[in-house]
Amino acid sequence: MTILIVDDERTSVDALSLALGQSGYSVVTALNGKAALTILAGQSPDLIISDIMMPELDGFGFIEAVRRQPRLASIPFLLMSGDKDPSLTAKAIQMGAIDFLPKPINLNLLFLKIQALFRFVDAQRSSGILRSGSLVLGKIEELIASAEKEGVHGILTIQSDHGVGSIEFNRGVCETIVCGELKDSEALETMLQWSSGSYYLARRPSELTESENKMPVSVHSTKEGNAMKSEDFSKPIAIAEDIYFVGDRKESRILQINPFLRVYNNKVNFLVDPGPTIDYTTISGKIGEVIGDVSKVNLYSLNHQDPDVASNTFFLKSANPKAICLTSEDTWRLVSSFGINKERLILTDKLTNWQTNLPTGHTLQFIPTPYCHFRGAVMVYDIESRILFSGDLFGGLTGTDNYGLWADESHWDGMRAFHELYMPANKAIQFAIDQIRKLDPGPVMIAPQHGSLIRGALIREFLDRMYSLKVGVDLLGRTEDDQLLGQYLEVAKIVYKKAQAMVSNPDRILANFAGNAEIQELMTINDKDVVKIKKNASRALELFLYALSDHQSSRVSNQIKALMLQETMIRQLPPPTFAIEEAMDLGMESFT
Repeated sequence: MTILIVDDERTSVDALSLALGQSGYSVVTALNGKAALTILAGQSPDLIISDIMMPELDGFGFIEAVRRQPRLASIPFLLMSGDKDPSLTAKAIQMGAIDFLPKPINLNLLFLKIQALFRFVDAQRSSGILRSGSLVLGKIEELIASAEKEGVHGILTIQSDHGVGSIEFNRGVCETIVCGELKDSEALETMLQWSSGSYYLARRPSELTESENKMPVSVHSTKEGNAMKSEDFSKPIAIAEDIYFVGDRKESRILQINPFLRVYNNKVNFLVDPGPTIDYTTISGKIGEVIGDVSKVNLYSLNHQDPDVASNTFFLKSANPKAICLTSEDTWRLVSSFGINKERLILTDKLTNWQTNLPTGHTLQFIPTPYCHFRGAVMVYDIESRILFSGDLFGGLTGTDNYGLWADESHWDGMRAFHELYMPANKAIQFAIDQIRKLDPGPVMIAPQHGSLIRGALIREFLDRMYSLKVGVDLLGRTEDDQLLGQYLEVAKIVYKKAQAMVSNPDRILANFAGNAEIQELMTINDKDVVKIKKNASRALELFLYALSDHQSSRVSNQIKALMLQETMIRQLPPPTFAIEEAMDLGMESFT
């Protein structure tokens, strides 16, 4: 998502730009309305945040000029001003702004409004309409380029006084063009001349999910199984009484992130692993739906120091400086830079019996899990609910067909791959599982930081499987016989063929191969196929994956990585190491 900030106060522009940029948004800035119009001549942001009182062209004149341009008319505006005149709010709305914000800007409020705005846009799109508007000369080329870049699977319908035409896209590839009796290039050339009319871009019916064609169901669904169709991820989901999943969850993510809110007698509000800044707007918004405001979180825990777990600590302690942090001493050494007050810190490894009693009479049990995957990692066991918040242990990678909140048998391959990638050795896993098995009473649910939640008979089943799983250094030195090399070669062939159809610049892939001496030493590749993997298959696939995904959009890059993950999991092969690019989440929310 791209946001244009327009304000003549440089300090205001810099502060907003920093906050929005750190949250994952692409930010463009201008110091007055006239300069902003110059920027808009070349691009269309998803949101404009503009001051009202500015030289050359003020906010009201700016919004009026934007609304006169069909290409820009649908861009939502947030207007802001330091003027306390209450009539400004009414005028801002009358001029077409979606909302008004007084200065100085409250960042919590700003991000909640942005979140609400994009949820509204998503709701509009849930009907299948991705975008619509008035037709001007050049608009069709723009729409085609956008659909190809975003990998749209849909139909662009164009209506004008001259006739009606349509362009069908299959995952971003233009397949069919029709205009009256004309087809393909002749049809396109005809439509490109149209300078008036209207258009709408809609997903193909096959891409509309069942949940989009029905009324929303309860957000508190806890049905067994994956149950993706019964889960409304736009709202907090109750996984047990007074315990909520408050994270962001998207089909496009390979690595789901799971923060949880536990409410004790409406007095203690405990956030398990605050999560990454990129999700803070979603997390804080869902927390607000449950307890009123994120500032009411007065207790939080950190399993370890990784950004996907701990980076929202800074914003939590800013929202409520009195909130207490629970973490291990090893983790504390690495997160102390967040500015946590030592007087608001409880080190779990200094507690008697690794337990702490809450003012509500509830008890939290902490379970050290060293090197799963960090030396100071510690799980949290909520004794009353018997839910074990396990951190990275039992986490998993998910695909588009199993990204729901509840684990089933289909999630095992993703769990196995996740542990093979991120856990150092089987001994660390065995030590942790031994601690879990000593719990009395034992857990009825395991809630990891990543992947899906485990309950019922799957708890014992997955504990047993994990206990003997070889990971990390256990996999080093694995004998590479002809059969193993053949399996990896089969994976590489499939991924290479499909990746060539995904990318817009296949020549770039060959250039990456040609420019890497190491990969040429390990593999033989031509423009059509992977001919041979000579040795060191794991390293070969790692370099191969980099060559395929380098210089591609984050969406395409992650599609290729997900494909590689899928093909290795099917054959029960350790997947190659790769980085997951969160920017693939088109339309993702972020932090406050």
